[in-house]
Amino acid sequence: MKSFLRRAAGLVEASAPRGLRRCRRGIAAVEFAVVAPVFITILFAIVAFGTGMTALNAMQSGATTAARSMAIGVSTFSGAAVICGSGSALTAGTAENYACRALPPWGTYTVTATQNCTTLNDSVVITANASTAMIGDVLGVLNGLVLNTQSVMLREGPCS
Repeated sequence: MKSFLRRAAGLVEASAPRGLRRCRRGIAAVEFAVVAPVFITILFAIVAFGTGMTALNAMQSGATTAARSMAIGVSTFSGAAVICGSGSALTAGTAENYACRALPPWGTYTVTATQNCTTLNDSVVITANASTAMIGDVLGVLNGLVLNTQSVMLREGPCS
Protein backbone atom coordinates (compact mmCIF):
# COMPACT_ATOMS: atom_id res chain seq x y z
CA MET A 1 0.00 0.00 0.00
CA LYS A 2 2.82 2.40 0.86
CA SER A 3 4.49 1.81 -2.46
CA PHE A 4 1.24 2.66 -4.26
CA LEU A 5 0.99 5.97 -2.37
CA ARG A 6 4.62 6.73 -3.09
CA ARG A 7 4.12 6.06 -6.76
CA ALA A 8 0.95 8.20 -6.81
CA ALA A 9 2.80 11.00 -5.08
CA GLY A 10 5.67 10.54 -7.49
CA LEU A 11 3.34 11.03 -10.43
CA VAL A 12 2.19 14.34 -9.01
CA GLU A 13 5.74 15.43 -8.26
CA ALA A 14 6.96 14.33 -11.65
CA SER A 15 4.93 17.06 -13.35
CA ALA A 16 6.82 19.84 -11.50
CA PRO A 17 10.41 20.74 -12.43
CA ARG A 18 12.96 18.92 -10.32
CA GLY A 19 14.32 22.04 -8.55
CA LEU A 20 10.87 23.29 -7.49
CA ARG A 21 9.58 20.09 -5.95
CA ARG A 22 11.05 20.58 -2.51
CA CYS A 23 12.05 24.24 -2.59
CA ARG A 24 9.98 26.21 -0.08
CA ARG A 25 11.93 29.45 -0.13
CA GLY A 26 9.81 32.56 -0.65
CA ILE A 27 6.48 31.03 0.32
CA ALA A 28 6.11 33.39 3.30
CA ALA A 29 6.84 36.40 1.07
CA VAL A 30 4.20 35.32 -1.45
CA GLU A 31 1.63 34.74 1.31
CA PHE A 32 2.43 38.14 2.78
CA ALA A 33 2.04 39.79 -0.64
CA VAL A 34 -1.41 38.23 -0.97
CA VAL A 35 -2.67 38.96 2.56
CA ALA A 36 -1.03 42.35 3.29
CA PRO A 37 -3.12 44.57 0.96
CA VAL A 38 -6.36 43.15 2.33
CA PHE A 39 -5.15 43.55 5.92
CA ILE A 40 -3.94 47.14 5.36
CA THR A 41 -7.23 48.09 3.64
CA ILE A 42 -9.22 46.71 6.57
CA LEU A 43 -6.93 48.55 9.00
CA PHE A 44 -7.47 51.89 7.20
CA ALA A 45 -11.23 51.28 7.14
CA ILE A 46 -11.23 50.68 10.90
CA VAL A 47 -9.29 53.91 11.51
CA ALA A 48 -11.62 55.90 9.22
CA PHE A 49 -14.71 54.48 10.90
CA GLY A 50 -13.25 55.20 14.35
CA THR A 51 -12.44 58.82 13.62
CA GLY A 52 -15.85 59.26 12.01
CA MET A 53 -17.59 57.93 15.10
CA THR A 54 -15.41 60.15 17.30
CA ALA A 55 -16.32 63.21 15.24
CA LEU A 56 -20.01 62.30 15.22
CA ASN A 57 -20.02 61.71 18.98
CA ALA A 58 -18.27 65.05 19.58
CA MET A 59 -20.73 66.79 17.27
CA GLN A 60 -23.68 65.35 19.21
CA SER A 61 -22.09 66.32 22.52
CA GLY A 62 -21.43 69.86 21.27
CA ALA A 63 -24.98 70.25 19.98
CA THR A 64 -26.44 68.98 23.26
CA THR A 65 -24.22 71.28 25.34
CA ALA A 66 -25.09 74.31 23.21
CA ALA A 67 -28.83 73.57 23.20
CA ARG A 68 -28.79 73.06 26.97
CA SER A 69 -26.95 76.34 27.51
CA MET A 70 -29.59 78.14 25.42
CA ALA A 71 -32.47 76.35 27.16
CA ILE A 72 -31.41 77.38 30.66
CA GLY A 73 -30.56 80.91 29.57
CA VAL A 74 -26.78 80.76 30.03
CA SER A 75 -26.06 81.64 26.41
CA THR A 76 -27.63 83.43 23.51
CA PHE A 77 -27.42 82.63 19.82
CA SER A 78 -25.95 84.75 17.07
CA GLY A 79 -28.65 83.87 14.53
CA ALA A 80 -26.14 83.05 11.79
CA ALA A 81 -24.28 79.90 10.85
CA VAL A 82 -20.81 79.83 12.37
CA ILE A 83 -17.90 77.87 10.92
CA CYS A 84 -15.75 76.20 13.56
CA GLY A 85 -12.23 75.01 13.04
CA SER A 86 -11.30 77.66 10.52
CA GLY A 87 -9.57 79.89 13.05
CA SER A 88 -12.48 82.32 13.05
CA ALA A 89 -13.11 84.38 16.16
CA LEU A 90 -16.18 83.30 18.10
CA THR A 91 -18.34 85.51 20.29
CA ALA A 92 -18.10 84.43 23.92
CA GLY A 93 -21.36 83.41 25.56
CA THR A 94 -23.08 82.26 22.39
CA ALA A 95 -24.42 78.76 21.85
CA GLU A 96 -22.22 78.41 18.78
CA ASN A 97 -19.17 79.02 20.95
CA TYR A 98 -20.28 76.28 23.36
CA ALA A 99 -20.69 73.88 20.44
CA CYS A 100 -17.37 74.76 18.81
CA ARG A 101 -15.42 74.14 22.00
CA ALA A 102 -16.68 70.53 22.09
CA LEU A 103 -15.69 69.68 18.51
CA PRO A 104 -12.44 67.94 17.51
CA PRO A 105 -9.78 70.31 16.15
CA TRP A 106 -9.07 68.47 12.90
CA GLY A 107 -12.35 69.19 11.12
CA THR A 108 -14.35 72.12 9.79
CA TYR A 109 -17.88 72.27 11.15
CA THR A 110 -20.91 74.49 10.55
CA VAL A 111 -22.93 75.30 13.67
CA THR A 112 -26.41 76.80 13.44
CA ALA A 113 -28.43 77.68 16.54
CA THR A 114 -32.10 78.66 16.35
CA GLN A 115 -34.67 79.71 18.89
CA ASN A 116 -38.40 79.13 18.45
CA CYS A 117 -40.37 81.28 20.86
CA THR A 118 -43.79 79.83 19.99
CA THR A 119 -42.92 76.24 20.93
CA LEU A 120 -40.12 77.27 23.33
CA ASN A 121 -37.68 74.93 21.56
CA ASP A 122 -34.01 75.76 21.24
CA SER A 123 -32.28 73.88 18.46
CA VAL A 124 -28.63 73.45 17.52
CA VAL A 125 -27.58 71.79 14.24
CA ILE A 126 -23.98 70.83 13.51
CA THR A 127 -22.97 69.78 10.00
CA ALA A 128 -19.60 68.56 8.74
CA ASN A 129 -18.28 67.20 5.49
CA ALA A 130 -17.00 63.67 6.21
CA SER A 131 -13.76 64.16 4.30
CA THR A 132 -12.74 67.02 6.63
CA ALA A 133 -14.15 65.53 9.83
CA MET A 134 -12.50 62.14 9.41
CA ILE A 135 -8.76 62.33 9.67
CA GLY A 136 -8.32 58.66 8.85
CA ASP A 137 -10.15 58.54 5.52
CA VAL A 138 -6.98 57.87 3.55
CA LEU A 139 -8.81 55.78 0.99
CA GLY A 140 -11.26 58.59 0.19
CA VAL A 141 -14.29 56.31 0.24
CA LEU A 142 -16.34 58.75 2.31
CA ASN A 143 -15.91 61.80 0.09
CA GLY A 144 -19.21 63.58 -0.35
CA LEU A 145 -20.72 62.09 2.81
CA VAL A 146 -22.12 64.69 5.21
CA LEU A 147 -22.23 64.14 8.96
CA ASN A 148 -25.19 65.89 10.53
CA THR A 149 -26.46 66.03 14.10
CA GLN A 150 -29.15 68.04 15.84
CA SER A 151 -30.16 68.60 19.43
CA VAL A 152 -33.45 70.21 20.51
CA MET A 153 -34.17 71.27 24.09
CA LEU A 154 -37.32 72.69 25.62
CA ARG A 155 -36.71 76.20 26.95
CA GLU A 156 -37.13 76.59 30.71
CA GLY A 157 -38.06 80.24 30.70
CA PRO A 158 -39.49 82.88 28.37
CA CYS A 159 -37.65 83.88 25.21
CA SER A 160 -35.34 86.82 25.51
